[in-house]
Amino acid sequence: MPATAMGIRLIPEWGYHLWNSAAESPVTISDVESVHDEVLAKLDRNFFLMRYDCLTPKDKEYLAAMTELGPGLIGREISRAGWA
Repeated sequence: MPATAMGIRLIPEWGYHLWNSAAESPVTISDVESVHDEVLAKLDRNFFLMRYDCLTPKDKEYLAAMTELGPGLIGREISRAGWA
């Protein structure tokens, strides 16, 4: 899924929590900050975990390599490091 499409799917989750917790409209940066941890926890539980559970064992290994090696790497760099 392209990053822009994934971002669009995340917006409703943020909006839901913001509108239900904000004292008034328009919402403020403080409102966003107050729901930050709750939204990320729900996304981790529902949105991301469901997708992770659908990965093959090799895909999960590749993600683990990406996490261990850090940001900015491309596939062939991960392969050269002995992963995948």
